[in-house]
Amino acid sequence: MAAESLTTEQAKQVSTLPRKAGRLQLAKYLKWNMDNFDEEIDMQKSIILDFYYDNLLFAVKTGFPWNEVCTVFDLARDVHSESIGLPLPEAIKLYKNKAVQLSQMNENNLKTFTSYFFLTFMQHYKLYQCVSSQEREPMISLCQLHVYPPVEPMPFKDGKEHIVWNYEQKLQELESKEKERKEGIMKKKQDLVSAEQLLTLEVPFREVETDEALDREKLSKLIDEAATAHISLAQKNLETRLQEKHENLEFLFEKTALPRPAVLGAPPRIKSPTKSSAKSRQSTRGGTKTAQSDRTGGSKSRAQSKASVRGKTPKS
Repeated sequence: MAAESLTTEQAKQVSTLPRKAGRLQLAKYLKWNMDNFDEEIDMQKSIILDFYYDNLLFAVKTGFPWNEVCTVFDLARDVHSESIGLPLPEAIKLYKNKAVQLSQMNENNLKTFTSYFFLTFMQHYKLYQCVSSQEREPMISLCQLHVYPPVEPMPFKDGKEHIVWNYEQKLQELESKEKERKEGIMKKKQDLVSAEQLLTLEVPFREVETDEALDREKLSKLIDEAATAHISLAQKNLETRLQEKHENLEFLFEKTALPRPAVLGAPPRIKSPTKSSAKSRQSTRGGTKTAQSDRTGGSKSRAQSKASVRGKTPKS
């Protein structure tokens, strides 16, 4: 820390800045190396900079002329730097010797600054000695921490009650599981279709060699094997469909059993049978009635024909 004199223009600029910026500007004028300066790590430099800045600001706020502001600043800085390692009486003697040399300074202003200096620096002299005479070991662990800001909340009017939000989350979870289940069933169906196509192409010709005559026993064996394979695939296909129906019903039951908040109203009803199904039932009923009438008409015609035959038969 080289001892650099402070000009009146520099003192004016430092005094007009906020405290944090003014302290850094003062250090720049004193030609301190402030690269990578950290208030928490560089405690010694930070405390000494506070001491210099406070003495400068005291003279400015008290109304000292700008030349006297620079004078008392140099006085405070010289006494601090030259008293390191000296006992308190020696430090007081040092201050007195330097103050006597300031004959050009206003006596009242010098007395005012002396009172301030003894109430601050001299009163805490041992503390300043401790800070200025030995470096403080850094006791701060440096680590990088990624801070993620919270998600911007939705407008209040679009908010939901907590019970509704919980219900929708549980419902969404059920629907996600249902989607995964359907994808699994679909894949199983596709595998069965592929296996059936492969079986159709492979089984009839698996054990048949070229230019080999098929006897009745071998042909029967191939037919039995093909039938067994097709029946096994049909059984697996049927099991897959039954599993799909069972899981559909189970999902529907879980979805229905989920407690629905009253604010959402009544749950949607299950879809009724389609119109095509109703029409097919009606057409079936109509076809049954037609068949019954045809049977009735046919029986009547047969009875009439019998009666006519009886009427034409000659008497014996």
